[in-house]
Amino acid sequence: PRAVPIAPGATDTPDAPAAPAAGQFRAAVFEHELTVPWTCTQKLCTREQAIQLMEVNLAVMRGQVAEAASQGASIILLPEDGIHGYGFNRHTLPPFLEHVPTIADGSNPCYEDSMVDDAYVQIQLSCMAAENNIYVAATMGSVLDDCDQCEDPGSQCFFNTLVVFDNTGTLVGVYHKYNLWTSELPTFDIDPVPQLVTVDTEFGRLGLSVCADLMWKSPIVDLAEFRQIDTLLLPLSWWDLFPHQLAISNQDAWARG
Repeated sequence: PRAVPIAPGATDTPDAPAAPAAGQFRAAVFEHELTVPWTCTQKLCTREQAIQLMEVNLAVMRGQVAEAASQGASIILLPEDGIHGYGFNRHTLPPFLEHVPTIADGSNPCYEDSMVDDAYVQIQLSCMAAENNIYVAATMGSVLDDCDQCEDPGSQCFFNTLVVFDNTGTLVGVYHKYNLWTSELPTFDIDPVPQLVTVDTEFGRLGLSVCADLMWKSPIVDLAEFRQIDTLLLPLSWWDLFPHQLAISNQDAWARG
């Protein structure tokens, strides 16, 4: 299947968009004007404060998810760092993190009362998907306890994590960003080897990746070569100015390929 993209704000006319042609599906992407929680990047905030600040961005995303669904999109991809922002250190980041399964476990945070107390973001994303009958892919910060792969064995690992919820709100994909950007290296951890994570849907096989992953063989090339993906999910947090705009040519080449 081939994705037919839609842009945010494209519902200015009352006419519903035409259904995708046979063999195609409609995908939505959202460029977010991020509200960064600067007050909590250099000093430690409480979990309650972190939720209040993330909710500012989540509230915007709820509207965009609903808009994408109203235009007939099967999936919406939300931007990297779009929920919690950036600029943290390992001391100030934890209130913005949640325990996320390292492998999608089929849980449904929107409807399961058994979810742990720190699952606020997962619940919101799951409900966005379920209430709008659309796949939602978003990045969030996750934490793994007793993580032996970190510098201090048995300590916590922090991951820049891409999660995918299907149109019932079920968690169907989890990927930890492997190729961290330089500014992320002091804050986030990586898995021992790159993950090759795919999600099979009624509109094709999705491969999961994040931003700077596109510059490296794994997981990007490996997803295409060994997992035969149809669509690559690549949420970005990047500059829209020269020379950083050169990244667009790389993204364009992959899309054409």
